[in-house]
Amino acid sequence: MTAGRRGWLSALWVCLGLLIVPLTVLLLLDPSGRPPRAMPVSSPPAAQPPSPPPRALPSPEAPGGVRTFVGTISDEGDGPVEEAEIAITGWGRLRTFSDAEGAYRLRSVPLGELELVINAPGFWEERLPLGVGVRGAVERLDVQLESAPPVEGIVVDTAGKPVAQARVTCTDRGGDPALATRTATDGRFTLPARAAGCRGTAKHAAFGDSREVVLQVGDGNRLQLGDGGAIAGVVVDEDGSPIKRFAVAVESHRKADRSQSLRASPQRAGRGRGIREDVVDDNGRFELRGLDAGTYVLTASADGRPPGRSDRITLDPGEQVRGVRIVLTTGGTLRGAVLDAETGEAIADAVVVLDGVSRPRPRRTAVARSDEAGHYELPGAPAGPFSVRVSAAGYQSRVVPSLRTQPGGTTQRDFELRLRGEGDGEVEYTGIGAMLATTSEGVVLAMVMSGGPAEGAGLKAQDLLVVVDGQDATGWTVTQAVQHLRGPVGTRVSLRVRRAGGGEHEVVISRAKFAR
Repeated sequence: MTAGRRGWLSALWVCLGLLIVPLTVLLLLDPSGRPPRAMPVSSPPAAQPPSPPPRALPSPEAPGGVRTFVGTISDEGDGPVEEAEIAITGWGRLRTFSDAEGAYRLRSVPLGELELVINAPGFWEERLPLGVGVRGAVERLDVQLESAPPVEGIVVDTAGKPVAQARVTCTDRGGDPALATRTATDGRFTLPARAAGCRGTAKHAAFGDSREVVLQVGDGNRLQLGDGGAIAGVVVDEDGSPIKRFAVAVESHRKADRSQSLRASPQRAGRGRGIREDVVDDNGRFELRGLDAGTYVLTASADGRPPGRSDRITLDPGEQVRGVRIVLTTGGTLRGAVLDAETGEAIADAVVVLDGVSRPRPRRTAVARSDEAGHYELPGAPAGPFSVRVSAAGYQSRVVPSLRTQPGGTTQRDFELRLRGEGDGEVEYTGIGAMLATTSEGVVLAMVMSGGPAEGAGLKAQDLLVVVDGQDATGWTVTQAVQHLRGPVGTRVSLRVRRAGGGEHEVVISRAKFAR
C-alpha cells in the first residue's frame, strides 16, 4: 500500500471517530438533556462524610423554616400559671401567653439555636436554651416556675427618715387593690410578688409624692417622698367674720421650674392642682398639705356666696405658708325662665349652674332648677363677668357668657334651649376657638381649633396671653382667662400674645359659636 493511500485511510478513520462519539453521547441522554440515572454497581464507591448543615440564624423571614412549641406553665405545686408570657429573646413579635389551664402554643419559631424566656407575676424569670429544630415540627416543652419572694421596701423622706402610714401603690396596675398598702411605723412595706415590675409610688399627705420606681422582688426597694409644703389660712365674709362651712380647692398651680420653654407642653397636674377639701370650722380655718413647690391660686366657695380667690401664693419646697385670707362677698341673684327656643314654652326641671372651668369644681357651686313654669332663681352669683351652663333633658346645653350681677341685687335673664338633633354637640358655647392651659409662664393657647377665629387671626398653639381687652393677663388663672375670652357671638376681643422665640402680636378676634 502506498504511503498516500495509507494517509487517506487514516484520515477517514479519524473522521468516522469524530462522528460516532457525539452520536453515542446524544443517545445516552434523555430529551431534557439530563444525565441518566446511575446503574447499580457491585461495590459502591467509598462514601464521603456528610458536610455539617449550616447553622440556622434567626431572621425575620426564617429562611430555614419554622416550628411550633406547645406545653404548660405550672407552679411548684403543679398548679397552672395563667397569663405567663412566653417569648423568644430578640424576637419581639414571637410571644404568647398561657391560658387559665396554663397551656400555651408558640408558633413560627425559627429552627436555629434560640432562647425561650418565661415571665409571670410572682415568679422568677425562667430562661431556657432551644436547640436546632426540625422544619414543621411541634415540640412540647412544659415549664415549672419557681415562686419569687414578695416585693418589700421602705419609704423615707428627703432626710432619709422612715415615713409611717405612707400609701404605696402600683400606678400602672390601679385596678388591683391587692397591689396597694401602707407603710408600718418603721416605714417598711410589703406587696405580693406579682407587684414585681410595676411602677410603684408613695404618697403621704404631709409630703410630696415620690418618683415612680420599677419595683423589684426582694427587699431592696426604696421610695423617697418629696418635700411637702402646706398652705393654711382662713375664709371670711366681707366683714371679716369666719365662714364656718365652705369648700377650698387649688384652682391654679404653676410649677416652680421657671426655665420651662413656651414650646413645652402644658403642665400636668402634680401634687397641687386637683386638691379639694370640704371644711367645717367655727373659725373658718383651713390647711392644704403635701403640696409641691410652685405658685398657687386657691378658690373657696360657700352656700349662697360667689366663689372667692386667694392672691398668688409662692411655695418653696417644704415651706409652710400661713395667713392666707380668702374673702367671700355677698352674691347677687340671677332670676328668670328657661324656655323652648322653637315654641317658647316653659321647660321644667332645667338646671342652671355657675360654669366653673377650674378643676375640681367646688362642691358648693351655686345651682338652680326650674319649676313647672320654667322659673329659676340662682343665688350666690358673682359680680362678673361670669358664665352659666343651662341644660335640660333632650335639649342642647348652652354656656351663656358675659353675665353680671350686683352684690345683694337681682338680675333678670331668660334662657332658650333647642332640642338636640342627630349630629348636634351636647353643649353650645361661644369663644375664639382655642383651648387654654397653664404653664410656668402663664396661660397659653394649648390648642387652636382648625377654621376657628383664633386660627384666622394667626394665633398659634403655645402663644402666651399677655393682655386681654386692655387688661394685664399676667398671673391670671385659666378660669379668669376663659371668662374674658367668652362673649356674645359677633362681639370682638383684642389680644396681645407673646410667641415662643420672642416677639409680641396684637390681634382683634370676633367671637363665634361652637358646639362639642
